[in-house]
Amino acid sequence: MQKFDYRVPRFAVDFPVQLKIRDSLHFARCRDISEDGMRLELREPFPPECCGEVSFSYKDLNLDLRVRVTNAGDTFDGFKFVYRSEEQRAKMLDLMSRLATPHRAASLFVVN
Repeated sequence: MQKFDYRVPRFAVDFPVQLKIRDSLHFARCRDISEDGMRLELREPFPPECCGEVSFSYKDLNLDLRVRVTNAGDTFDGFKFVYRSEEQRAKMLDLMSRLATPHRAASLFVVN
């Protein structure tokens, strides 16, 4: 029997991220995110297992997290979060909750 590995939900997003790796700062776009990690659109790939830090904001929530490159592509790299505290994990769970909550579409009314 094949073992089933549960995969945490991923959310399609598009927001800017600052990535610090090897004492240099890089700017990227986050294209999807989960509790475990994120996929970033980058100008240049980084070698697997390379470590660094990402900084990003979503509405009023600011996150600074350690990351490790898990897979590298031509324009996208996958990063795994390396949590340093339960507070960091709680902030990420708050973000996941916000992303999972359906957004109400704004309505436009015309009044004569």
